[in-house]
Amino acid sequence: MDYFWIDREHIPDGLGFSLFSSTHILELSLAIIFCIFMMYIYSKSDEVKRDRIRKIIVVAMWIDEALKHIELLATGQWAPSYLPLHLCSINIFFCSFQAYSKDKKFWADFLWAICVPTVILTLISPAWIKLPFINFMQFHHFSIHALLLAYPMMLMAGREVDRKLSEVPRILIVLAVLAVMDYGVNLFLSTNFMYLMRTDNNGLLNLLQNIFGSHLTGLLILAPIMIILMMMPIGKKKTEVL
Repeated sequence: MDYFWIDREHIPDGLGFSLFSSTHILELSLAIIFCIFMMYIYSKSDEVKRDRIRKIIVVAMWIDEALKHIELLATGQWAPSYLPLHLCSINIFFCSFQAYSKDKKFWADFLWAICVPTVILTLISPAWIKLPFINFMQFHHFSIHALLLAYPMMLMAGREVDRKLSEVPRILIVLAVLAVMDYGVNLFLSTNFMYLMRTDNNGLLNLLQNIFGSHLTGLLILAPIMIILMMMPIGKKKTEVL
């Protein structure tokens, strides 16, 4: 419990867990169980209950995020790098847009194309493995990613994700605007949001850097491919019998 309130930037080595260890498998299993549970509940709910579920999940995300900042400020660990501007945490805003705005279809597609793959990759190779299992920030990182994954997955279970290829340009434009915004913030605050400045020893980004010479070049090539694959319709639509 000596390190319960300490984040990975200030914690000694050797207290965390390794990839696909029993602790990691437990976290992945809990995330999957939570997603399946939310998908089932959502798919069985009427529109009034679905609207309530969406808003409850969004509020839970913001409470989770707020508690993170309160804890970091109280312990003197807060830094600009903790702002919710990474590609995973920035999806809290987009879940909010989907829950409260009128353009629900587009934001559902956006979350499916961007949020789902980025959160899955993060859960498979989490940056918080340096933390011990009993740790406040460990709980935060896991819970916020479980919520971020559950939200678009329950939209898919409720047949609210259209996966229209015609939306790919619009999704890419939003992603490009985010990248430009984060790049400006990175220059101003000396941060590394969206890994635009360096790989921070991320395994996947290091691999892209080795292959393409720059991890950004790799991302520019692979991101549109990933989005197109995520947005491709699955199966054939049923035709009405006249």
